[in-house]
Amino acid sequence: MIDRTALSDNPFRRLNPSDQVLLAIDHEIRNDGNAGSNCGFALELEGELDLVAFQQSLIDLQTHFPSLSSRLEQRGKTFGWQRIDEAIPFYQHTARGDKSSEADDQHQTLLSIINKAEPIKTAAPLDFHLIKGSQCNILLLRWLHPLLDARGAKLLFDYLLSNNRSRYTGKDISLVEQRLYHWSWWERLKIAWLGRQYNNQIDALNSDLPTAGSVGKQQLQCINQYFNAEQTSLIMAKATETVGMGYKSLYFIGCLMRALRTAGMAVENDAICVPYAFNLRQPNAPVPVLGNHVSILFSQAPHAVIDNRESLFKHLCKQYAQTIRRGLDYSFLPWMWVGRWMSLEKYGSILRQQKSGGERGSVWFSDIGEMRFSSEQFFGARITGVRHLCLLTSPPSFAVLFGQFQGKLSIAYNFLQPDISNEWVNKVDSALQHELLDTKDDLTN
Repeated sequence: MIDRTALSDNPFRRLNPSDQVLLAIDHEIRNDGNAGSNCGFALELEGELDLVAFQQSLIDLQTHFPSLSSRLEQRGKTFGWQRIDEAIPFYQHTARGDKSSEADDQHQTLLSIINKAEPIKTAAPLDFHLIKGSQCNILLLRWLHPLLDARGAKLLFDYLLSNNRSRYTGKDISLVEQRLYHWSWWERLKIAWLGRQYNNQIDALNSDLPTAGSVGKQQLQCINQYFNAEQTSLIMAKATETVGMGYKSLYFIGCLMRALRTAGMAVENDAICVPYAFNLRQPNAPVPVLGNHVSILFSQAPHAVIDNRESLFKHLCKQYAQTIRRGLDYSFLPWMWVGRWMSLEKYGSILRQQKSGGERGSVWFSDIGEMRFSSEQFFGARITGVRHLCLLTSPPSFAVLFGQFQGKLSIAYNFLQPDISNEWVNKVDSALQHELLDTKDDLTN
């Protein structure tokens, strides 16, 4: 059950079950006319980056994680990363214009990198970009999602910052496969049956969508919203009061559902459905680094429930408690293993489409959590902020990524144009701010 290519120095590293999910999604994004599953994790830096030391660390990074220098290869029905032993690409860009316009040019450069289309079998799975400016430098880690998840991207930065890089030594065994390995075949079949029930339960209500989707090339856009420390403290207090300590993601999801209702959805059906991944790694664990190690959950609520704030949060908490009690949080793992043997076309369709044929997810959502680094200094420059970007399918064409840095909450709205307009995103943002701060009445009032 466990992939033995992760336990050896084999130059071919097979995709794990979670990686295969993201490869199928990458295939769907490309079929929608877009650049694939490009993701971005960027550091905002104050001061000059020590380029000599940084580039030397990239050599060390590649030596420690050889799969970072690879290309996707297919062998029969099996996909994996074939090592090629080339240097990790590092590019430098310089913002144009004067001080008043260079921040916008840096932002547009970030987007152009994420929107750049390359065939997945010839594209580097990961590269770094330094976007220079007179007031701020931005270091972007761009990667293909089947290579690793957002936690893994953060761990790569942790590795570069670490004075004890041996902490990150260890085989990147799939935590999905590891969990499956400890179940008997009878247990796997029982859990798979629960997963089928869970999926049928979600598909009983058709999902609202912010767009019906369109054929043709889309361009990723991103609008960032930042809260100050006082606002963040108030939002976290509201989250604890409303859903309890440790469940702030449900607070973000509920507030997002209500904001989407306020802004108005292009396709209105029965409910808003928010799929989200939860990481199987232990908190603060330095390994595994490479690969995706996640399972999938859903939060779903019909319109009548969403329209009453108190009822909505009671519903989401009860739904989550029932999911955990019934063991549904791991119920898709056996199906993820089965998905490795499907064609990407069939697997992508199963992952996205409800039984009615509509898109299952109303919006992409992620609670990335607090970004903490071992040092404020990154090769001579001070880390002053972080940014998150991701390409996605059309529909839903809209992703909302929550994160925190230095005790301040941020929201990254990633969306595809022309499917989604800036004006609509601004409506969602305004409504979401009101919801998070609890300054908006019930939608029925």
